[in-house]
Amino acid sequence: METLSTPRLHLVPLSAEVLRRRLAADDFELVLDLPDGTRTVGFGPQWPGDVVGSYEALLGSLGPTVADDVVVDLRYVAVDREALQAVAELGAKGPVAGDGAVEIGYGVNEACRGRGLGTEAVGALVTAALGRDDVTRVLAHTTSDNIASQRVLENTGFSRVGSTVEEGHGPVAVWERTT
Repeated sequence: METLSTPRLHLVPLSAEVLRRRLAADDFELVLDLPDGTRTVGFGPQWPGDVVGSYEALLGSLGPTVADDVVVDLRYVAVDREALQAVAELGAKGPVAGDGAVEIGYGVNEACRGRGLGTEAVGALVTAALGRDDVTRVLAHTTSDNIASQRVLENTGFSRVGSTVEEGHGPVAVWERTT
């Protein structure tokens, strides 16, 4: 996977090294190869939010002796190009289904919300996902009280297509984008 770039962000593939470093420390720096050169990126304690609880299992799914440069398919760290800080984590919540569907999730650091970074990052992620041969549609779920997430999906071309019940969240809206 390659790094995706938007006007304000680099979306760097989520690597085993990043997972290991985050599991070891809440606040760290990591040297990353970005499209505009090798840079030191800060990962503050807000990053990646509540998904950090899944990182041990995610790392384990990559294999017992996985190299640092192995990446999680369709998962990214959003790095603010100017501040050189990790501001979001986003990507596929699991593998692409046999029918070409992939569900995504995303979270922006609380201090960075309200600036359109989520919309920018999700737009790039969805474009990359739908550019793959194995992906025909991208799905997302939102709770009824998460208005900001609903706006991100609306602004990136998703349509609400139904609802379901999600463990731990209760009723959620189902969103889809196919082109």
